[in-house]
Amino acid sequence: MAHLLTKLLCCCAVFVAFINPTWSLNYQKRNLQTITAIYNRTVYPANLAFLQNGTGSVPAGLFNPNASGRVSPVGNFSGFQESTEYFFALAPVPRAPTYVAFTKAQIVEFTSGCPEVAASVVYFTNSVVNATAADNGKYITTLKQVAFWKFDREGAVLYYDAWIPNLAPYNAIQTTTLTPQVEAGEIEQLCGAVQQECVGGNTQYNSTADCVRTLSGKPFGDWDEVWGDNVVCRQVHAILAAVDPVVHCPHVGPTGGGKCVNEPYNEGYFDDEALFGSPEGQTFMCK
Repeated sequence: MAHLLTKLLCCCAVFVAFINPTWSLNYQKRNLQTITAIYNRTVYPANLAFLQNGTGSVPAGLFNPNASGRVSPVGNFSGFQESTEYFFALAPVPRAPTYVAFTKAQIVEFTSGCPEVAASVVYFTNSVVNATAADNGKYITTLKQVAFWKFDREGAVLYYDAWIPNLAPYNAIQTTTLTPQVEAGEIEQLCGAVQQECVGGNTQYNSTADCVRTLSGKPFGDWDEVWGDNVVCRQVHAILAAVDPVVHCPHVGPTGGGKCVNEPYNEGYFDDEALFGSPEGQTFMCK
C-alpha cells in the first residue's frame, strides 16, 4: 500500500510539473539569482561592459525582450534597450572630482510568493575608487532601491516598478550646495557634454552658448522629481546619450524629446495599463 501511494505521489508531481513547469523549480532561488545578477552588473567595474558593448553585453535570461518598467523619480522605460540602459548605463563610473562608484550591491530584503512576482530592497554601497588617492576605498554613502518584479515563464524580468527614496539628499552628499552660480556651472558642463555627444544628425543646439542660453531658461529641477522639462532630467539623459546618441540626444534637446517633459502626474506614475498592459493592481500580484 505504501509503495502504491509513493508511486501515485510521484505521478502527481510529474503531472503538476508538466502543466506548469515553473512549479517544479525553486522559483524563489531563481528569482533572487536573477535580481542579484542584474544588480551585480551595476557594480564597478562590471558596469563598464555595458558602456563599452551596449545591450549585447547583457546575458540572456535577465530581461525579457519586451521588458518595461517605472523607476520613480526618474521615469518610465519601455522595451529591452531602455530598460537595460537605465539599470546599467546610469551606474556611476569613478570620475573626478569625487571618483565615487558602486562598490557593492547587497539585496537586504527579498520575497517571492509565486514564480512570476518578487519584491526586493537593494543597498548600493558608494565608495571612492581611485588607486592613486589616499582615500581609495573610503565609504561615502548608500543608495537604496525598492522594487517589484514580474517575471516571464522562463524567469526573465518582464516588468518592474521601482522607487529610489531620498535621491536628492543622496546626491547632496557628493555635490556642492546648489546656488545660482553652481547651477550655472553645471549647465555649462552639461552643455559641453551634449555638444560632444550629440553631433551630426543628432545635434540639438547650434552651439554651447545656445545650449546654455536655452537650459538657463528652464527650471533646474530636483533629484526627488527628475522627470520633467528641467536640467536635472537632461543630466541623466546626457549619460545615456553617450551610450546611444540616436535615441537619447533628443531627450537633452530643447523640447526634451518626449522624455524630459512635464509628464502629468496621474499619467506618469499611475497609468499602469499603458506601461504594463494590465489594469492597476494586477501586474505585480500573485494569481
